[in-house]
Amino acid sequence: MTASQALLPLVMARDGVAETITGPALSASVVPVVLVGLLCGRYIARIGAALVLACGYGLAMAANLSLDLLPPGPTTLFGMRIVHGVALGLVTPAAL
Repeated sequence: MTASQALLPLVMARDGVAETITGPALSASVVPVVLVGLLCGRYIARIGAALVLACGYGLAMAANLSLDLLPPGPTTLFGMRIVHGVALGLVTPAAL
């Protein structure tokens, strides 16, 4: 998931989003990753790691597809990065 985000500034520049927006948006996923990563242990214990992993991958796919399905702009970009952060917060502990 992280490797696919390396091209995000190029994709956003192509869609006309300024670099001053893309930079902060890339870091918008940090807080959701930490919070969800700390809180998802109970869900992993309750419903199992495989289901949490599947939910995380589903959210990551939805976040990446939103770049194609929604109009480009700061709101879409920040929303996508927050959802991507939640996905990464679910996937990392469940995979470990």
